[in-house]
Formats: sequence, C-alpha cells, structure tokens
Amino acid sequence: MNPEIFRESFEKSIAAASSPIQKYEVIAASVAAAFNIKEDEVALFSYDISRDALVFIWPQSLKSVGSIPLNAHRCLVSKTAIERKGVLDNGFASTPHLYMFEHFLSDKAKRVPIQKIMSVPIIIEDTLRGVIQAARKGPDRDSSGADFSSADLALLIYISGLIGEYI
Repeated sequence: MNPEIFRESFEKSIAAASSPIQKYEVIAASVAAAFNIKEDEVALFSYDISRDALVFIWPQSLKSVGSIPLNAHRCLVSKTAIERKGVLDNGFASTPHLYMFEHFLSDKAKRVPIQKIMSVPIIIEDTLRGVIQAARKGPDRDSSGADFSSADLALLIYISGLIGEYI
C-alpha cells in the first residue's frame, strides 16, 4: 500500500474517533487492512515510563493481562523498544521468544502461533511512546500467508510516525 493513500484514509478514520479505545480500533483496523491481516494480528503497546514497561493497549483482550518490562529476556517487543529499530522476522515461530502472550491474542478456539511478525517502535520527538506489531498467525509458516517484505516494514515504520500522538 502506498503510504500517502494509507495516511489519507487513516486521517479520515481517526478524525471520527472520539475515545482512546475508538482510536485504537481505527489504528488496528487501518494496519490490518494495509497488510491484509486480521485486527487481532495487530498489537499496540504504550510505554509506561514510571514502570519502565510496555503496556498492552490493543487487542482489548490483552489490556488486563499486564505489562512487559523493558528488560524482559527473549521478548521481541522489549527488544524493539530498547534498540529503537524495526524488526522483520518471517520465521518467528522458530525464533526463541516468550510464547505466553500469543495465546491471549484471540479466542481460545482460534489460538494459533505467530509465524511472521514486524515490530516497530513508536517514537515521537526522540521519545519512546510505544511499539506496534503486525503479525501473521497460522498452524505453520506456509499457511500463515505471504512473507512480510522490507517494503512492508518501511510502511509500518511510516505508520508508527502517524499513530504516535494517539498512543
């Protein structure tokens, strides 16, 4: 998807959202559409500076799960925040990582592992605001859809700049 087309569509949609939850829904729906994924394959985290942790804000089912400390080992979201750079991993299911949160990302009957993922920090004026992730889930790598590309990662990095003020 062209970044300018995404921006125009996103700005129209976000303008109609009045509450933070509605804004998160718009962000998730827009990102899902841009990468042809499901809304529960989009994750948003805000950075809580007082706890030095990332807090789930999307999907809604994870909001009550808690937070992830920035020093969490083998945790992609923490690594993304600390290193402040985007990551693309089309072999994520075989990459050592924390699996526990994957199981909260959808209804129990729909729980499948994340096979492919992009993870990007949300930084505004050199300040970490959070992390956004886009994933493809499936029982195995081949059934989870197309690999993410470097162009996809570039688009998610662009998107992270647009959504920063809403996180």
